[in-house]
Amino acid sequence: MFKITVNKEDVTNITIVDLSEHPELKPTLRTFGAGLPGYKLGWFRLANGAKAYLAVSSDKAVVIKLKDDTLVILTPKNIDEFIDRLRELGWIRD
Repeated sequence: MFKITVNKEDVTNITIVDLSEHPELKPTLRTFGAGLPGYKLGWFRLANGAKAYLAVSSDKAVVIKLKDDTLVILTPKNIDEFIDRLRELGWIRD
């Protein structure tokens, strides 16, 4: 099982991106995880050199940047509800 814990105080930025429009976020090396066509889970090195934890099954994704420049890239089933919940919990301030 692959797991990551993210603390609110470690988050510097949360954005929604279309991964197909951001080639720098393309995983280039799997360091610990599973990579299947259309699905990536675990730790990867990205095209821009960043270390990232991915749980990705589509192009529309939430990118969470941490203080140590690690990225957490997720594709929740309903991104809008996910973002709304993060706002409610104080993770995102508009």
